[in-house]
Amino acid sequence: MSEANIKMPSETGVNAGRFKPGNHAAKGNPYAKKCAELRAALYASVSAEDVRRIVETLKAAALAGDLKAITLLLERVFGSPQPLDLIERLEVLEEKLRENADHENH
Repeated sequence: MSEANIKMPSETGVNAGRFKPGNHAAKGNPYAKKCAELRAALYASVSAEDVRRIVETLKAAALAGDLKAITLLLERVFGSPQPLDLIERLEVLEEKLRENADHENH
């Protein structure tokens, strides 16, 4: 197939004309610009030292026994807790996938 015959996804299928200028049905998220402005203002107003001080305050509260601070700190460091049976469930799913692959190959 020559390069001249290759069509870009935007020229075919469901995307044809969707994001082209003049398509008033696809204006995008009306709040995205405002959200980006607010996020930029937040980043501009908080320094690395501010973040360090905030983390130290959170850490001190956690060490003092504040359960909400403990939970927030540990979730930010280790991520949200996963179900205890997650590994077992994954192993069952992997076995089913292997069985399906075996059936397809025979």
